[in-house]
Amino acid sequence: APPAPPPPSVNPDEDVFARLLEEGGSIDIDPEAPAPRPPPPVRGPAPAAREDLEEVRALVAVGLYAQGLELAKRLPSLGGQVEQAKALRGLGRVGEAVELLREASNDAAENDPDYAETLFELAGLYIQTNKHKAALRLTEELRDLLPEYREGEVRARIRGLGRILKG
Repeated sequence: APPAPPPPSVNPDEDVFARLLEEGGSIDIDPEAPAPRPPPPVRGPAPAAREDLEEVRALVAVGLYAQGLELAKRLPSLGGQVEQAKALRGLGRVGEAVELLREASNDAAENDPDYAETLFELAGLYIQTNKHKAALRLTEELRDLLPEYREGEVRARIRGLGRILKG
């Protein structure tokens, strides 16, 4: 019996290239062609939204979680979601905060200015809920992605989680 065909590729372009090569074709790459441009950086929120985000941060920073939460719910940015999660945590609604940041981090672009804070906060929530392996994985991902972000705190968190996980 002939061997079973390989499973279909998730990327349709891979199938096209594989067929082309199987049929004896070739793919010509011009070494003189300019490299493709990276995607443009994700910009932060517009000035009015940025001011609202700063207001939410101020409310959450002084423990006015309910007011901060209400304002944060109107902010569609990743930063708004991070502050919403901080307010939820302050109100004792940790499960909701975890779910919010888990979804936000899955949907976020790594070049979003608030991506690092999202990972850091989600890892902190995982620590709070005794999900230490997940917290370590996220904190190490953050360290590898942006080594300068809260460098001392990230290093201390990784060390502490290592001790917890060793038992």
